[in-house]
Amino acid sequence: MKHFLTVMLVSCFSGCAAGGGTHHDEQSHAHEGHSPVPTIINADEGEKLMMLGGRYVLLKATAESSGAKELFMGSEALPPGSAIPVHSHDGYEEIIFIHKGNAQLTLGEETVVAEPGTTMFIPPGTWHGVAAHGDEEATMLFIFPEPDIAEFFRRVGFKEGDPPPSLTAEDWAEIMQRHQMRARD
Repeated sequence: MKHFLTVMLVSCFSGCAAGGGTHHDEQSHAHEGHSPVPTIINADEGEKLMMLGGRYVLLKATAESSGAKELFMGSEALPPGSAIPVHSHDGYEEIIFIHKGNAQLTLGEETVVAEPGTTMFIPPGTWHGVAAHGDEEATMLFIFPEPDIAEFFRRVGFKEGDPPPSLTAEDWAEIMQRHQMRARD
């Protein structure tokens, strides 16, 4: 698994050299329910969903885009002043990689300012959060061993130009529980 994640990170940030894969535009949602297919997903490609606070995510390696069955990968842009609230995932690990800009990372009780190239490994049940730090946008990559996490982003996110979903406290509780997430009060 360590070797796979290293290869995945290197491939994503070195331009995904061509060879034997399928380009994302050609296969958009064609892999859902099928065997995984080698897929190249360019930097600006993915299912774009707006989040509250001006953030947006690009769902990259998903069941729909590549047939991924055991991993999910996305990227998120955090404009200055925005943050992903401190939360935890009870049933699975997460890896966050800071790609551009500086970010304030919270991991357990520790908070640090991270520069590009910083990786945060998050064991199950660990409180964590990310905030843009400084005057420029921070961009991060996140990887989960749980492909269904894409549905979390689809439930709480919205297409650019559309209004955000009207979610009640009960809706949020159901979504968080379904994805084994807890928010820190």
